[in-house]
Amino acid sequence: MKFDSSVVGLSYRVTEDTMNTMSEVVPLKAELRREPNNTHDENAIAVRLLDKPWRRFHIGYLPRAVAAELAPKLDSGELEISSVTVEAIDTDAGKGEIVIEGRKVKSLQKKVI
Repeated sequence: MKFDSSVVGLSYRVTEDTMNTMSEVVPLKAELRREPNNTHDENAIAVRLLDKPWRRFHIGYLPRAVAAELAPKLDSGELEISSVTVEAIDTDAGKGEIVIEGRKVKSLQKKVI
């Protein structure tokens, strides 16, 4: 499975100069990190860069509606993310575009007869 999403909130976490630099070197590898204890959204999923010099740099979040769909599947182990790539940075809008690749994992529970 592969789908596109935006990353919101960059302007709160990343300076304009850094966003400009990142936009010049995309694509960038990233990861998704669940934040179930986030006080603003229990389904929050943070986006963090993996490429140097921004390794583990938290740039923003998946939009609330996307996180609401993905969080339960990630939490239950139904969905496994294999790669996340930041494809574009929009410095004016303070957001980015990412591609998420993953696979659905079959349930390990046995059916009770």
